[in-house]
Amino acid sequence: MPSMDVGAKVAEAAGAYGSPSEHLRDELRWLALLLLREVARFRASHPDPADGFQGIYIGDAEVDRLLRDLLGDPRPGAAAGEDLESERLASEADAVRASIAARLAAGDRASPLQRLASLFGLDAVDRAVLLVACAPDLDRRFETLYAYLQDDVTRRRPSPGLALALLAASPAEQWPLRPRLAPGAPLLDGGLVRVEGDAPFLSRTLRCDDRVLDELLDAPDRLDVRLRGLAELRQPAARLWRLPPSQQLEERVEALGQLWRRRSPRPARPIHPVAAIEGARGSGLEDAARAVAAQLGRPLLDVDLERLIAGAVPAAEAVATLLREAVLHDAVILLGDAQELARQDDRAREARLAIRSLLGDAPVPIALMAARAAELPRLVPDLPLVRLEVPEPALGERRRLWSEALEREGLRAERAEVDRVSRTFALPPGRIERAAAGAGHLAGLRGAGRSVEAEDLRRAARAESHQGLGELAQKIEPLYEWEDIVLPGATLRQLREIAAAVEHRSVVFDEWAFGRKVSRGKGLNVLFSGASGTGKTMAAEVIGRELGLDLFRIDLATVVSKYIGETEKNLKRIFEEAEASNAILFFDEADALFGKRSEVRDSHDRYANIEISQLLQLMEGYEAGGMAILATNLSKNLDDAFARRMSHAVEFPFPDAGLRERIWERVFPAEAPLAEEVDFAFLAKQFELAGGSIRGAALGAAALAAADGGAIGMPHLAIAVAREYQKLGKLPSQGEFGPWYRLVLEQLAGGG
Repeated sequence: MPSMDVGAKVAEAAGAYGSPSEHLRDELRWLALLLLREVARFRASHPDPADGFQGIYIGDAEVDRLLRDLLGDPRPGAAAGEDLESERLASEADAVRASIAARLAAGDRASPLQRLASLFGLDAVDRAVLLVACAPDLDRRFETLYAYLQDDVTRRRPSPGLALALLAASPAEQWPLRPRLAPGAPLLDGGLVRVEGDAPFLSRTLRCDDRVLDELLDAPDRLDVRLRGLAELRQPAARLWRLPPSQQLEERVEALGQLWRRRSPRPARPIHPVAAIEGARGSGLEDAARAVAAQLGRPLLDVDLERLIAGAVPAAEAVATLLREAVLHDAVILLGDAQELARQDDRAREARLAIRSLLGDAPVPIALMAARAAELPRLVPDLPLVRLEVPEPALGERRRLWSEALEREGLRAERAEVDRVSRTFALPPGRIERAAAGAGHLAGLRGAGRSVEAEDLRRAARAESHQGLGELAQKIEPLYEWEDIVLPGATLRQLREIAAAVEHRSVVFDEWAFGRKVSRGKGLNVLFSGASGTGKTMAAEVIGRELGLDLFRIDLATVVSKYIGETEKNLKRIFEEAEASNAILFFDEADALFGKRSEVRDSHDRYANIEISQLLQLMEGYEAGGMAILATNLSKNLDDAFARRMSHAVEFPFPDAGLRERIWERVFPAEAPLAEEVDFAFLAKQFELAGGSIRGAALGAAALAAADGGAIGMPHLAIAVAREYQKLGKLPSQGEFGPWYRLVLEQLAGGG
């Protein structure tokens, strides 16, 4: 079968990629001429191998045939010395180069090789080395030629020594070219060529990456397979379609685009300022980045840093591949969730080093996406950042986003319920979209079709709120309602005021513009004080159920650390995770952290006061849709300045006999069987118990009655109350227990 010329061979290799490049055919012809010249030099210094070794070497006749095929040259190869004059071959190679240049000057489209040279700042020598490295992957005939010239049938890829020999005749001319294949050179830094192996440098292997071959063969736009699941190429969006209209944001987007454009000359390698796009997760940071990319007419390479850190590809390799893809696609790099770089595990440290190197010398625009951009300088020190803040939507915008999201899902909801969920949950645009879809799924599970109820909206909004907080706190499902809690009228009114303040906070700060008058302390922080069991936790549950918010209990006894500085870190982490939670943070056992601040006598006193001050600052700055509640049993030990800085302070008194009777009456469900002899008035008058102890006694009595197989009677209640006395360290008296005193003594003594 007749041999194919190089153009046909490249066409065959290109296959599904489309028409082969005429420029690329000429480039390979130019390389073949260099190889022909090198073959002449090789034969002049190597005798012909004996026929007895046929099969373990590459013969002269085979090489001549391949060269004739590549060059389309009919001349015979037997008389090698007749036509292999270096000067003539160099002249032919120059003619091929001149032909390529002439077509470009006439307006022809640049070849892929020339495009790569322009993108990565390659000169003529770099281009030639790249072509030498890639040729065996474009045409298999080059494998044989390389093996012949390297005098080794197993070495079918070029070595640095062969590449340099093709470009320069003598070692003295080759020495200055060696840095082209050293770290820091465009070919290696751009990820276009790899030098592999641990042999002496000139005998190592040059390899061209498969992704570079795609470019040379005009492959359709796609990302390197190593980035699958780590990055996505998005086309620019000219408008901030999910973000609330903001003239300031649009001006900042325009300004950042102009700044990047001024720093992006081609073909020189630019250094761009790094942008930090700040906002809550789901607030539309990607939309802001795409809008800036649209200013430049570039796509956006969206990178998931969490997956990059945890992925199978080493961080340095993944980052280098990302950079090459960004240059190939002329894209803006967006590094999402930049806080992941702050992790202290080995993989995060590796990624941090790789990212820092990238940011310090970026040839493409790069943006870091973070919830708290102020912390990024610590992760990328000595690097100026241009900050672009994406504001969270105000109440009116949240209403619009909810209505539009429900309409896109084909769902129906009462306007009043949409208004309420908009007021209660300060969700960013992306999470509102997901919550609307989630509400539709919940309605479908109920068999309600496309009609969404208030509870569907609340549950879906809650599901989009507390991501990440469950790892730091205990979630409590609010079960109690207003009729379940028994407190003095004044205390109940104060609790209802707090619930109303949470629900209508958006109206006050956004629509009534109080947010412009209050620079700090917008967070709703509440102090609950009172003896154990007086209803502090129950009150938090009631408010949570009323508002449809999740309740997270944080035990401060586990947050406080004896190591200086650790308590502050723990508190900061809790509030950072809670920022987008729309939850009630209930700090229980707050006595572990604060009391009356004493005179500073040593460093531990000083740091204890720092911890208290930081907690106050974090609570005041907690402006999410929920609130922070601090509970203490020892209100008398409170620092006065601390108490004054609370939005609300609620005292839970020990219940009197009248309140205790109401608690006894309400603690038993309607389904619980009660004997006629049960006397709530007697129980309330005789036993001075807080509500928590009364609930404990009721549960204990119910368990005793269930074991007896009958109704809950006074003997069961008397024994259960005595057990609560034991917990409190109190001894039962005959005056309190009356006719059940002997029974109680027998039970406590282990008798019948």
